[in-house]
Amino acid sequence: MLQDQSRRTERIRQIKAELNRQRHPEVQRQFAEERREAIAGFEARYGIPSDQIHQAIEDGRLVETFEVNQWLHLWEIEQHARRKAQTTRRPTRVE
Repeated sequence: MLQDQSRRTERIRQIKAELNRQRHPEVQRQFAEERREAIAGFEARYGIPSDQIHQAIEDGRLVETFEVNQWLHLWEIEQHARRKAQTTRRPTRVE
């Protein structure tokens, strides 16, 4: 029982360390670069711009496969990151 508790405590420590590592700006920059490269690869492979994924699925130009869902997920993460960057770059108004 004590050994199980020690394993759980160690696993929690490892998870916390990984989460802290992922918050590091260089790790985030690297992930963003890899994400953009993957998105560009999907766009080249399917010949469809990412901002048209939903429309392409709806009109039958693109079949919703696991790979297409990966692309869609990466695109949504990218859009979220861009919106977040825009809101943090805006100067605050002081009245």
